[in-house]
Formats: sequence, structure tokens, C-alpha cells
Amino acid sequence: MWAAFGFHFPVTFICGTFSLNWVLSAGLRRSLRAARLAAAPAGRPPALPAAPSQRKVVTIGVCTAFEIAASNLSLLTLSVSFHTMIKSSTPLFVLIAAIALGLEQPTRLLIASMMLVTGGVMLCSAGEIKFDWGGFMYILTASMAGGVRWSLAQLLLQREGGAEASAVGARDNISDVLLHNLEKCVELLYHQLPVSVAALIPAWLLLERVRFLLWIAAQEESSGMLALKLGLVISGCALLAFVLIVTELSLLTLTSSVTLSVAAIAKELLLIAAAVVILGEAPTGTSSLGFFIALSGVSLYKYIKIRAVLGASTGEQDAEQQPLLTSGSPRSPKPEPP
Repeated sequence: MWAAFGFHFPVTFICGTFSLNWVLSAGLRRSLRAARLAAAPAGRPPALPAAPSQRKVVTIGVCTAFEIAASNLSLLTLSVSFHTMIKSSTPLFVLIAAIALGLEQPTRLLIASMMLVTGGVMLCSAGEIKFDWGGFMYILTASMAGGVRWSLAQLLLQREGGAEASAVGARDNISDVLLHNLEKCVELLYHQLPVSVAALIPAWLLLERVRFLLWIAAQEESSGMLALKLGLVISGCALLAFVLIVTELSLLTLTSSVTLSVAAIAKELLLIAAAVVILGEAPTGTSSLGFFIALSGVSLYKYIKIRAVLGASTGEQDAEQQPLLTSGSPRSPKPEPP
């Protein structure tokens, strides 16, 4: 979009995307509620409890705004390769936040897998690095905000909605459970997105308001045609973003935030492999080494999850899986399927 229109206003773009996503979430929320009431006139428990979740929803909304806006702002001054290198630290911040919230137990193997994944992707992206302190702080802020965002979303969707999900699952089939999980995700988006837009307004006023108005005044096209072009592009991106975020949150009702972040890294590795096979890009020795290191980290994480499930079924636990922090009585989630 920036290349096509010279549109260097990521905060403006994200505000528009979030606003359209809220409209989509409101429509889908209304449809899901109507379907639920039609299927069960007596009604089910609300998808998310109102009072205990408000503070978490606000925090998730603010972190979402910071993560996406800061990540896009960093691309104005950083190369894509360096952006990818720093963004690959997100799994580490997700793990730190998950440990702090009691969602994960810190083990040597788990920490080692995160280090391998992060270090491997950094090596994959190593090359011509365009360094800028402002861009570096933006992308580092995005990684930290992403860690808090996804861990809090897991806590909200799995724990505070756990009693309702159990009640639904006890009497309904799997399709009803998945529909209930989808309703929880849409309910979270419906309340989170206005917070995200509100959090971005000060940044827009400070960073882009004047430049954006000057850019509009300098355009040769009529304001109607310009608004139509930008509206079509933003609407298309908003639709794709909405499908992506609903899918990610739906997965988060079934798995953990750490697993989701590792899956995102696995996607990056697949893109790198596709670029080599399909586009014929020649990898350097450093990037090839980083690819296999990151792949070994993903494989190690998969091994950890498989052993956790087997250990839970037999009641045994490997020495490598013993938590590093054993004081108190930490909250441990049920092991997820591999």
C-alpha cells in the first residue's frame, strides 16, 4: 500500500483497519448470539464474564495497539530483515509473560527450545542490516507487547471462560463447543478493538495528523476518488486481518500462547523454504545454518509437548521436564495435544 500510494501513515492505516474490524465483529457477534438463542431459547452463560474481564480486555486492547502500530512504524526506518530478526524474539516474551501469569512452567528444555527458535530466525534474517535506534525501540516494544497480549488473551479465553466452556461441553457436541469458543473470541474482539483505537489516537495526533492532512492536500486526484481507493485497500486488508485474528484467537482457546508463537515462527521458516524452492533465492551459509537451528528449536518444542501429554497419561514426569521454579503452588494448565 505504501508503494502504491506513497502512503507512509501506518497509524492511520491501523486505526482504519481496527475500526472496520470492530464493525465486522459487531455484525458477527449479533449473528452468533441470534444463532445461540435460536438453538437454545433458555440461553447459555455469556461467552465472557463481564466484571472480572474488563481490566484484562483493556490491557489486551492497549497491547494490541502498541504491538501492531510499533511493528509497522519500525518498517519506516528498518530493513525487513532486521525487523524480522528482532520480531523473532516474540516467543521469548510470550514465554516470560506466560510464566509470570502461571500459564507455563519454566523448564530447561522449554527455555532451550525458545532460544533455538529465536536465535535461528535471527540468523536466517542476518544480512544487510539497516540499523536505526528509533525503529529498533519500536520493534522491541512490539515484541514485548505481543508477549503480554497473547498470554493475557489465553488467560482470559481459557481460564475465565473455562467454567462456561465446560458447562457447554458437558451437554453439547463438538460443533457447539467450537461455536461457543468462536463466540468468546468475537466477544473479546468486540470489546478490545475500541480500546485499541482509543490507545492509538494520541499517537496519531502526535506522529501523523499534520503530515496526513498535508499529504491529502497534495494529492492531484479528487477527494472522492482518493477516499474510494484508500477505502477499498483498507477494507480488503481489514477483512483479511479479521479472518486472521479470529483464527488465531480460536486456536488460542484450544492451545497455548507459546505454541501459537512457535507456530508463527514455523510459518516464517516455511516462507523462507518456499522462497528458496519456488523463487530460486540462493540462501547464504549463515541463513541456512539459522534455518536448521530454528527448525531444531521447533522440533524440540514439539517433542516437549508430546512428552508432556505422555507423562500426563502415565502420571510420570521426566527430569528434563521438572520446573525450574518449584516454590509455592503455581497454576499449571492441562497439557495440550501435540
